[in-house]
Amino acid sequence: MKRNVIKLKESDLTKLIKRIISEQTSACEVHQGAMATQNSTNPQLGDAGINQNFVNNMAGKSSQFHNSRAVAFMDKITELNNGMSPLFCTGQNPYWQAKLFNKKVYAENCIANPGSC
Repeated sequence: MKRNVIKLKESDLTKLIKRIISEQTSACEVHQGAMATQNSTNPQLGDAGINQNFVNNMAGKSSQFHNSRAVAFMDKITELNNGMSPLFCTGQNPYWQAKLFNKKVYAENCIANPGSC
């Protein structure tokens, strides 16, 4: 069986290894502006992602509806962030993540406090 062999200079191989290690171990840089727009406890109308249309759509719905929305918002955040942690990484749509995060928490609060939405 014939194998294809790529010959690299030692310096090129060293650079390649360092690059791979760097890519695998680099932490995200949290976008402070996006981090400041999320409300992790009680997002309200006017907070990032919480507009009147969203509030109206959430009103009077079942806990099952709110739960499915919360899960969908978290799934989208995870997708935007490429499964990385923490959230709101620069270059990974941090403001969109913050809006989705507020919507997720809002939906979770609707579940925790039935009739409040």
